[in-house]
Amino acid sequence: MGGSKFAVTVTDTLLSASLWAVSLVMVASGAMKLTDPSATADTLDRLSLPGGVVTARLLGLAELGVGLAVLVVGGRGLAALVGVLYLAFAGIVIAARSKGLPTCGCFGSRSAPPRIGHVIVNALSAIVAFIAAAGPDAPEPVADGLGDLSGAGAVVVGVAVLVGAIGLIAFDSSGSSGPRRPSA
Repeated sequence: MGGSKFAVTVTDTLLSASLWAVSLVMVASGAMKLTDPSATADTLDRLSLPGGVVTARLLGLAELGVGLAVLVVGGRGLAALVGVLYLAFAGIVIAARSKGLPTCGCFGSRSAPPRIGHVIVNALSAIVAFIAAAGPDAPEPVADGLGDLSGAGAVVVGVAVLVGAIGLIAFDSSGSSGPRRPSA
């Protein structure tokens, strides 16, 4: 019986840590859109979506808010919202690829060209969020989740979340050539 409880705790922790990592990526993406929305605005305009710098910044603010809310508050509804947003991001990357756009705008001017790997990462991030939302226990905020672990366990999970988030950001923004100038 003790082994079964341990397996559930490890599974819950891994699922929570995965949700925290994709939420942290969302926070970074939102912050980048807030500070440099030009590439996002350009992508939205080229896809005939409501665009402009104000819209790009509002998207960034929404991402930042949802990502932080998952990390601080947790809950099924927020996890599901993360999943919906990642599905929308996958759709934008697919549309940007089909139009041959130079970037998806996901990370502001640091965005990479839209690639199939980016679509896959967004889809997997959505799946993680939906599984967390539908799991037996509601997703916990970071402080509660790490507080349930031993000191060493909390450090290991915390480092894993940071490394995972940094890896996803590096993957999604690799191949960028630095800041882009808005097209004339």
